[in-house]
Amino acid sequence: MYAILRDRADANNAHHLQMGESLTFGRSYLKADVHVDDPLVSRNHCRVWLDEGGLHAQDLRSSNGSFVDGRQLDPESPFGLKPGMALQVGRRYFAVEVVKDDVFLKKSFRCAVCSRPISLETFAEGEVLQESPERFLCPSCRPRERVANKFGTKAGSDEDLPDFDALEESGGPPSIDDYEILCEIGRGRMGAIYKARKRSLGIEVAIKTLNADLAEVGEHVQRFHREARTEARLRHRNIVQVYDVGKVGTTHYIVMELVDGLSVHDYLIQRKTLKVPEALSVLHQVLAALEAAYACNIVHRDIKPQNIMLSRDGTTKLCDFGLAKDLGESYNLTARDIGMGTMAYMPPEQYLDAAAADTRADLYALGATVFHMLTGQPVFDSDDLSELVDLIFYAAPPLDRLPEDCPAELRLALDKMLEKEPDDRYQKPSEVRRDLETVFRRYLGQFYTG
Repeated sequence: MYAILRDRADANNAHHLQMGESLTFGRSYLKADVHVDDPLVSRNHCRVWLDEGGLHAQDLRSSNGSFVDGRQLDPESPFGLKPGMALQVGRRYFAVEVVKDDVFLKKSFRCAVCSRPISLETFAEGEVLQESPERFLCPSCRPRERVANKFGTKAGSDEDLPDFDALEESGGPPSIDDYEILCEIGRGRMGAIYKARKRSLGIEVAIKTLNADLAEVGEHVQRFHREARTEARLRHRNIVQVYDVGKVGTTHYIVMELVDGLSVHDYLIQRKTLKVPEALSVLHQVLAALEAAYACNIVHRDIKPQNIMLSRDGTTKLCDFGLAKDLGESYNLTARDIGMGTMAYMPPEQYLDAAAADTRADLYALGATVFHMLTGQPVFDSDDLSELVDLIFYAAPPLDRLPEDCPAELRLALDKMLEKEPDDRYQKPSEVRRDLETVFRRYLGQFYTG
């Protein structure tokens, strides 16, 4: 059996389940598989899973409850979902669709636009748009068809698509110079990231764009372009490289290296934790990236699992310098006494004043990230914001949750990286590497470059 939960507010936003899989809906970026940005939604709100008995939903003791067709779910017992029902999470509704396996196995599916065959694996990854029982769009044609439908043109035809301003307002993919947009690979509050091909060179890249509404705000535009300039200065194998930055019509964009892999965040969703050698490899390579940033007086200020990429060849790359600060600049876009970053990985001083954060704040965030990689949980976590702040400021990091095979040297290093006072932490990345050199050599062997 194969299940789909489709967002009623956006038919293109569908979440797919195969036999034995589950999805957690919630407000938490860290713990929820489906992020629902709604104050009525708890961090872990409800869970949906598919097993031999069918599709089920259960509330996870959320503050405001989960509902199916107006009926509140009991946290103590699963509720059977059937096609046509709607799961309510906060103010969002997800329509339930179920397709049996034999439908996929006995039929050959092709994209309605380009006629290329679509594999079952592509369906399982949630990249296929099913417009009707017989009409499917592959990942490449899906965004183009969405834009064409809005403006009355036919995808795949010779008709011109609408002008760029209309395209941006539609939420469709941009048209940028020498680049062919292949598909959308990510979207956040600030904008979207697309996989693209540079036609003249035949290479694939990633293109990051700024949302149209934010492009009207001078501060956001300055931050966006500063991010590009900052990353372009940092030419290092463990930092995602920036190739170009520009503006077409009303769209601001950054062209950057396309990493063939996934983020630590996505890896943790799949595997829950990293093994000690894996975590040490990530730590070693991110430290190298931070040393390069330190040499250029740059502070990242948002190190977290989502901003660390793991490529298939084993290279770790630090990305997203959108909140970075150049310590050498006299002009600062960050107002004083304003916190900025991600709470679960933010040191106390950055919560109080992001403008005062320096390299020691990055080392704290890296320590918090390594802790999460090894334990499967953030150092401090709570549904209550005031309680979370108290934990960050006053609670000792629960190092007893680290796995038994975690080396003593790494435990000591994490304890120092997670100190409350910046002066009590390591003062620069090279000091962490120095204390862990023996461990790196022991676990990474020939891959340790010193």
